[in-house]
Amino acid sequence: MKLKIAGVKVNITGDLNPVFTKRAAPYRDEFFKEDIQIKFRLKETVELPSEYELITVTNDRTWAKLPDGAFCYWDLNEQIGKYTLCTKIKPERIEIQFYHFRDEQEIMLINEALKEYKKTMPNPKEYKNAETAVFKPEFPLINATDQAMRYAMLHYNAFMVHASAIVYQNQGILFSAPSGTGKTTHTKLWEQFDSSAFILNDDSPILRFMDDGKVYACGSPWAGASGEGQNAMVPLKAIVFLQQGSENEITELQTLQALQWLLGSVSRPVDKGLMDKLFTLIHLLLSGTPCYILKCRPDLEAVQTVHKALFEE
Repeated sequence: MKLKIAGVKVNITGDLNPVFTKRAAPYRDEFFKEDIQIKFRLKETVELPSEYELITVTNDRTWAKLPDGAFCYWDLNEQIGKYTLCTKIKPERIEIQFYHFRDEQEIMLINEALKEYKKTMPNPKEYKNAETAVFKPEFPLINATDQAMRYAMLHYNAFMVHASAIVYQNQGILFSAPSGTGKTTHTKLWEQFDSSAFILNDDSPILRFMDDGKVYACGSPWAGASGEGQNAMVPLKAIVFLQQGSENEITELQTLQALQWLLGSVSRPVDKGLMDKLFTLIHLLLSGTPCYILKCRPDLEAVQTVHKALFEE
């Protein structure tokens, strides 16, 4: 499946499923040579590399560097006592193995662990629906490729931000906050405020620096549980960090303040080279992009407050 995402040509092959192909359909393209090739395989046994240089181990994930220079990580699922994921990443090639869940007992154990995990999450929607949470066999492809692309896109001067992004007047605005704060609610209010506004990506928009020196907000197939978004690539206008409040009030942030907020919204790689690249891109982003903190209610006045700060003043 050939896709063009944030201007990067990606060819995904292997054990694809209808849920992913539907989400990816708006990004279909035709090209002779891809920038990144992704191979996704469902495996009865996930095979780990025999030689590697250990980087670190956190919780159930191990990170390592392979002899050929690839960045690699793999997951051990303690509930079933098996490795469930192994991902190898090079700038032009990603190989993903994911354990093919077939055993009903294993799936039951995964579902029980998922319910307990959801109960610990700060997002009210997550723990409220914890008892009905179930493992969906189509989501490993979405989640595994999402994680891998967060690392691979750094090689193309791009990175993902946990945010809900809109396009308004052909410019991108990112609204970032911890899960459950109201990002989606706020972005949907923009569609009410002006029918020309639309949601670019409801979970993980991509920011990419292009040859013209500008940073662009880009859609992608990785848009959280809702999958809401569109295939568009527009200049970035601003980043707005949301806080719930009793009044609607917006304040522009100084660079150090913006950095502190932004670091909570990006995945930081453990690989030193990729980490250095991420911080270089963040420095470039903050040197030319205004960032704000918006304390707000979930109403149209909050949209008007942002509009005034970004487009009227």
